[in-house]
Amino acid sequence: GVWFGTPASGLYRLAADGKLDHFMPTPGRPGGLPSASIAYLAVTPDGVLWVGTKGGLARWTGSGFECEGRNVLPSPRINGLKVDREGRLWIATNDGVAVRQPDGRFHVCTSKGTEFLTKTIFIAAGVGAFQPRKLKVAGLEQFEGSQLFYRVKRPEDFAGKNLVIVGGGDSALDWTLDFTADTAHKAESVILVHR
Repeated sequence: GVWFGTPASGLYRLAADGKLDHFMPTPGRPGGLPSASIAYLAVTPDGVLWVGTKGGLARWTGSGFECEGRNVLPSPRINGLKVDREGRLWIATNDGVAVRQPDGRFHVCTSKGTEFLTKTIFIAAGVGAFQPRKLKVAGLEQFEGSQLFYRVKRPEDFAGKNLVIVGGGDSALDWTLDFTADTAHKAESVILVHR
């Protein structure tokens, strides 16, 4: 079959008989994609289809998807996939590069120059290591969790709402595209303020 991904509507497979299969994330159930935003597809020499999404890396098992490298990749946001002549899968992320070896181990290179060869990495970070930069406006904290959010945990909570997304880097643009796509969590309107 022919596989093709979309920016916000998941992955499709066109079978030889003309049947079109649609694959999406399935929260709480195994076998789904990590995100509906498909960035890259690659096939390794063993015939495995790899899918790079804005929420992580997955491989096709023949009946569903299995997330890979969740504890290893420098970032879940996949910016590129490439298979080299040795059959290794190169994975570009926002925070570094990882190379999946044919034996399943990952060679990880972070944006800070640190390198690892491992199957698992645990990040033990101090308070604030993964905290968003908060807006510095007096009195704004009273709206946190009701009208002001620094993270999107459940996109469906924003369906049909009028949103203003403030941010920098890829994340603000990615969420803007996600909330304007024709999905179950499409917003009523979206304004992007990119800093």
